Amino acid sequence: MKLFAILAASAAALLSTAPASAAKVVYTYSSTFTGTRDGNPFVTAATFTGIGDTDVSTTSFGFSLTPLSSFVAQADGPYVITTPFFFGAGTGAFSGGAGFVADIATSNAFAFLAPGLVGYDGRSSISTTTLPFFTNATFTTDRGNIVLTGQSTGTFSAVVDAVPETATWGMMIGGLGLIGGTMRRRARRTAIRFA
Repeated sequence: MKLFAILAASAAALLSTAPASAAKVVYTYSSTFTGTRDGNPFVTAATFTGIGDTDVSTTSFGFSLTPLSSFVAQADGPYVITTPFFFGAGTGAFSGGAGFVADIATSNAFAFLAPGLVGYDGRSSISTTTLPFFTNATFTTDRGNIVLTGQSTGTFSAVVDAVPETATWGMMIGGLGLIGGTMRRRARRTAIRFA
């Protein structure tokens, strides 16, 4: 009974807290790229996937920048990009531009441009959009350096993966506590005793 009371109190405390507003954003860009991998020429189809957070952003050089907690290139196997990268969405004069930005100071950017990105805030979902523009970029990865020098027209999308609100977690924990408490009481009542 004491355990049940503790769980109920914990659930009540969680329910009374403010709902969480952060959510994960997954940015995906796919194309066929030309460039070099550790100095060797290549042409490869690849998908770049960056994961950001709707709660975290900064503004620089006319772009709203979201730090990426994870950034991977999937071509002939995953390349984990070790340079800190941001996802940037253009504002003002840069509206309509977006891309992955490695170094704000040197503008090492992997950028795309399309009418469908005009007004895009960089932190919400956007359906698959064809993007015809590209600027060169260098990626330091766990499998060597990638330098992209060209591409065919690519596609971009962003998906917001909502995080359950604190109140939702509270209700789940409280529900599990109620189920556990009920099962424990029922087990006590139906115990079989042998003489």
